[in-house]
Amino acid sequence: MTVPTPFRPPEAPRAQPSLPVVAREFHEFYRAPRFRWWKPLAALGLLIAVMVVLSLLLGAIAISSDLNSGRVTLEQIMAGSITPALFLVNNLVLASAIPVSLGVHWLVFQQRPGWLLSLQGRFRWRLFGRLLVAAVPLYLISFAVEALLTFFLEAAAPTGAPPNMYTWRDAAAHFEDVSEHYTTVFAQYWEWRMEEFRGWLNGSDLLTPEEKERVYQDLSRAKTLFDPAYAESTWTHITPNGGYWFRYNDKPRDLLRWVINTHTTSVGIAGDFVLMARDMGKADDHEYWKRIFERGVDALIWAWEQPDMWTDFDPNEVRYARPPDGGPRGYHRYMVTAWTPKVVQLSMAMGDYRLAELVHYWKRMASAEYTKDIVFEDLPGGKEALEKLADGGE
Repeated sequence: MTVPTPFRPPEAPRAQPSLPVVAREFHEFYRAPRFRWWKPLAALGLLIAVMVVLSLLLGAIAISSDLNSGRVTLEQIMAGSITPALFLVNNLVLASAIPVSLGVHWLVFQQRPGWLLSLQGRFRWRLFGRLLVAAVPLYLISFAVEALLTFFLEAAAPTGAPPNMYTWRDAAAHFEDVSEHYTTVFAQYWEWRMEEFRGWLNGSDLLTPEEKERVYQDLSRAKTLFDPAYAESTWTHITPNGGYWFRYNDKPRDLLRWVINTHTTSVGIAGDFVLMARDMGKADDHEYWKRIFERGVDALIWAWEQPDMWTDFDPNEVRYARPPDGGPRGYHRYMVTAWTPKVVQLSMAMGDYRLAELVHYWKRMASAEYTKDIVFEDLPGGKEALEKLADGGE
């Protein structure tokens, strides 16, 4: 008698393993039965597509937010202006590359994201801690050695190593001798540090009169930048009203950029030279630098008189630079709270040169919507300038 065999449905074909079935090195971990030659190309294409879409989406949100808030104009965006929101988007997109890579790894190769981190299928915290313990002390030691070497090498240089030289590579690469580095690069690094030099020369008991004189003469090399008579090295451009417009040398000499914050900074430097020459008893230099300062003020007022120096969305908000150049909107606030007040205070210290016009444009900038939280009388020199003008100042 034949016993019938019970019916059994055919077994479904088992999916091939997505993990290696033999020992593999970590860089060979995709070599599993389920691997196909096209999968790396698919993973790369998917990664690029997701990153591009994410970048466009977040960028559109940031630009829309900036335009709606008036923080920046479309013209400035097209000129390459980077706002805090766009900077955040850039960092977020870069950071998202990690989770996106883990997701693509799981979707295309069907391996848990942990296998992309280590051969144990997870992040190895204990190994990470051991490596951190070894690496951090080495990093701190190398940082300390570099800082000490930099200090002693600069201190030992015969003419003094210009601070921050490598910030200005475009210009500094073409200098042929140390004096050019010392003059141009060092002067560009001053910004508002001239007041510190003044205090050092005027109040230090540690410098001999001879040492003070040598420092003063070294600083006076700045004449080759501020005075247009030095045709080979000057950063000065003559404005239509005879003013001196000061620009930095990190751009090609034939490219005139009307960046108002750097010019205003340099006007302040020239004013500090006036007071330094007075403190040092240098009558001729005092008059020389006073003329430079006054011509710088002339150029600053001329720039303010130009309609395109002000934004289209707020006639009281000054641009970073005249078109087509763009830049951070935040520099308007610095013009109101730091750079213009400095120039006004220097003007009052040397005869109130064009004080009424300086204060007029200063108040105009302070009244912008972007800086409506600022009380003008609370700004450095604001109350004093208003009182001088009320008493009949120029």
